[in-house]
Amino acid sequence: MIELYLKPYMTARGLRPVPFTLEKMGLKRNESINLLRDSTKLVKFSTLHRLCAVLHCTPNDLLTYKPAVENELLESHPLQKLRKIENPENVINKLQQLSADQMEEVMKKIDELVG
Repeated sequence: MIELYLKPYMTARGLRPVPFTLEKMGLKRNESINLLRDSTKLVKFSTLHRLCAVLHCTPNDLLTYKPAVENELLESHPLQKLRKIENPENVINKLQQLSADQMEEVMKKIDELVG
């Protein structure tokens, strides 16, 4: 299933995932609440466009693929590229615990992966 990845994305970018933050971006209160509840079944293209414009991201950053059952699709299926880390806050917390030397190693690895 394809789901919205808005709360974890906002948290990872240092934004508070609360309705007020989305309202400041121009979304209506009810829409903001629904988007952050993880119960949204429908996201309008205009809303997705607004979120991407304000957050400086792409739809791929805001969408995630969670298989309904394990091995639902082959690992080579393009939807697998939408899979995200479940709790990016954990990654941030772990990074904050690294020493300067360890952080330097992580940055080198990131540079390798990103290109």
